[in-house]
Amino acid sequence: RAFKTMPRAFLDALFSLVAWPSLESLVDGSDQLFWGVVQPLSEMTKLSYTATWGSYYRPYAQNATVTGWRRGPEVNPEAGMRALSFLQTDGSLGVIAFRGTDLNSSGISGQADACANEVLGGDKLSELCGNFSTHQLDYFSRAMEFAEELAARHPSTSWLFTGHSLGAELASLVGALHAVPA
Repeated sequence: RAFKTMPRAFLDALFSLVAWPSLESLVDGSDQLFWGVVQPLSEMTKLSYTATWGSYYRPYAQNATVTGWRRGPEVNPEAGMRALSFLQTDGSLGVIAFRGTDLNSSGISGQADACANEVLGGDKLSELCGNFSTHQLDYFSRAMEFAEELAARHPSTSWLFTGHSLGAELASLVGALHAVPA
């Protein structure tokens, strides 16, 4: 599917959802449904980079959200796993967007992310990783804790996990363990 500007009808389709559509319905369904789901998720994933600590941070994005969604709690340490949450205005749907790797290895954010990638990959940790605690580098546990905290706070919300790169890996792992879409 080619990227298009999302007309109001796409937003209306998303706002009318009370549960996340299946992958099959996104593939076989209308363009309106597909773009109504995918476009906001891509904006949320972008905000997971631009609204959190690291070399991609942009001040304008600090409190930004996506049309029809409100920002919820976030995890945003200087070094460690970062994620934003979004709740549909009626609270029926929620998204956790996990940020991916900061590729700027000259900063603490990029250094921690590189070490977390080594941890998740089961690789031998480089000497640089000694600058961070095990707790900081255990992005998977931090991601699980965040997802569990939000599920407890919003028990009637249907959650979906998204991300890019390292964030997509975290979304997939958390989603698999919670048996929800990622």
